[in-house]
Amino acid sequence: MPALKRKIHRRDLLRGYWRRPDGWPAVVRPPGAAEAERFHHLCDGCGECASTCPAGAIRMTGPKTALAGHSPQIKADEAPCVMCEGLVCSDVCLAGALKKETPDTMRIAEIAFRAEDCLAHQGFDADCGYCFERCPLRGKAIAFQRGHGPELDPGECTGCGTCVFFCPAQPKALSPTPL
Repeated sequence: MPALKRKIHRRDLLRGYWRRPDGWPAVVRPPGAAEAERFHHLCDGCGECASTCPAGAIRMTGPKTALAGHSPQIKADEAPCVMCEGLVCSDVCLAGALKKETPDTMRIAEIAFRAEDCLAHQGFDADCGYCFERCPLRGKAIAFQRGHGPELDPGECTGCGTCVFFCPAQPKALSPTPL
């Protein structure tokens, strides 16, 4: 069977023509990130958002060129977004990939709870509650009932990942899902 020959133009290559067929990988982006396709079109991979993040939550990934996918993401199990005063990451984005957000309006992920991995729910540590105690929106985004574990309110939860970071269970009972 003859191999298919296809003419590749430099322009197509630079536009990301050869990126993964299923689109951009789903990752948790900094507050105010545009929808994935638009984000990758706008983000130039400069890294200013990562260098200004006071918590070190924003990490640059991929090869060091925007065209190759060098872009910011948040891995909550390594360092969560602390919803800092003013969300400085969005202030420094000159490319427009991040729009201005406030801690009240930001939403970067959905947090999933798996009861089968929760120490409190399984009865290993009924008083665990690390997720509840560390949540910046404690009492609004998350409630905790002794012996049952956390109850998340998706309407209030920003997806910052603080609960994920502090969850002592292995595997974690909480995990972020990119929006």
